[in-house]
Amino acid sequence: EALKYASGDLRSDREIVLSAVRQNGSALQYVSDELRGNREIALTAVTNGRLFVLRQVSDELKSDREIVLTAVKNDEYALEYASERLKCDREIVLAAVKHSGVAFKYAGDELKSDREIVLTAVENDGYALKYASGRLKCDREIALTAVKNNGSALQYVSDELRGNREIVLTALKNNVRCLEYADDELKNDRELVLIEVKESWEALKYASGDLRSDREIVLIAVKNDGSALQYASDELMCDRNIVLAAVRNNVHYLRYAGDELRSDREIVFSAVRHDVHYLKYAGSDIKNDREFFMLAVTRYEYALMYASEELQSDREVVLTAVRKSGSALKYASDELKNDREIVFLALRNDRTAFSYISDELKSDHEVLLMAAR
Repeated sequence: EALKYASGDLRSDREIVLSAVRQNGSALQYVSDELRGNREIALTAVTNGRLFVLRQVSDELKSDREIVLTAVKNDEYALEYASERLKCDREIVLAAVKHSGVAFKYAGDELKSDREIVLTAVENDGYALKYASGRLKCDREIALTAVKNNGSALQYVSDELRGNREIVLTALKNNVRCLEYADDELKNDRELVLIEVKESWEALKYASGDLRSDREIVLIAVKNDGSALQYASDELMCDRNIVLAAVRNNVHYLRYAGDELRSDREIVFSAVRHDVHYLKYAGSDIKNDREFFMLAVTRYEYALMYASEELQSDREVVLTAVRKSGSALKYASDELKNDREIVFLALRNDRTAFSYISDELKSDHEVLLMAAR
C-alpha cells in the first residue's frame, strides 16, 4: 500500500509501479493514468490481482484479448469491465463462468443462449440462471443443475419446470423457502409439504390454503417452531391443541391465537412462564380474571401491569402484588396509591415505590420516614 501514499512522480515511475503490481494487482488503482495504459503493467496487475483490477486499466486495454482473458480467470467481476466486443468472445466468457458463475451476468446476449456456457455458469452459481435465455430456462438438465447449486434458482426456471417434482424437491433440499416458487399443484401436494414441514416450519408459509387447514401438517409445523402458527388457517388458530403446542414452543406467537384461546388459562400461563410480558396478548377475559391474577401477581413482578382497570383497583389483588414487589404499586389505581397500608407494604419491599404513591402521602411524615429507611 506504500504506493497509495507516494507522490505523483513516484506513481508515474514505471519500475516502482511494476514492482507494486507484481506484489498486488490492486495497486493499479494508485497508478498514474499514463501507466494504466501500459500493457506490461496492466497484464502484470490482472495476473496478480483478484477483484476489480480490470476496472482500473485504460479503456484501450479493456479490449486487449490477452489481458481480459487473464483477468476473468482471476476476478469474478472482470467481465463487467471488458469491452463489448470481448463480452461476446466465447472463449473469454467460458473462461469467466468457469471461474465464477457470477460473471455470466455480463456476457453478451448471444452467449446467454449458449448451452455449454449456461450449464457451466449454473454449475458454479445457480443464480446465474436468471440471465439465461428463455429457451434454456426450459432445459431440464440446466434447471436441475441450477437448483442443486442454489435452491433459489427455482424462481428463474420456466413455469413448466416449476411443476417438475424432481426439480422442486432438489431445490427444497437446498432451501425450503423455495416452495414459494413451485407451481400451485405442488404447493398443494400433501406428501411433499408434509415432508418439508418436518424439516422446517417455513414450508407452511408457502403451502396452499388447503394444507394450511390440514391439522396434522400444522401441528407438525408448530411443534417444529411456534412461528408457524401465523400461517395456519383461521380455524386452526382457534384449535386449542395446536395453539398450546405453538405457545410451548415459541411463546411469542400467542398473539396469533384466536380470541377465545388467548383467554385460555393453561395457554396463557404457558406463555407467561417464559415472560410475564406476554400477558399483553392475553384476551380480555383473562385480564379480568381475578383468580388468575391473584395467582399471577404472587409469581410475577409485572403481572399487575396487564390486569384490567377493575383488578388494578381491587385492594386484595394490589396488596398481594406489592407484597411480591413494591414497584407493582406503579400499576395500581390512583385510589389505592393513596391507601396507607398498601403504600407502607410497597415501601417496605422497595423504597423506589415512593415515586408511585399519591401526592397526598408524599407529604405524610410517617411515609417519608418509611421511605428514608
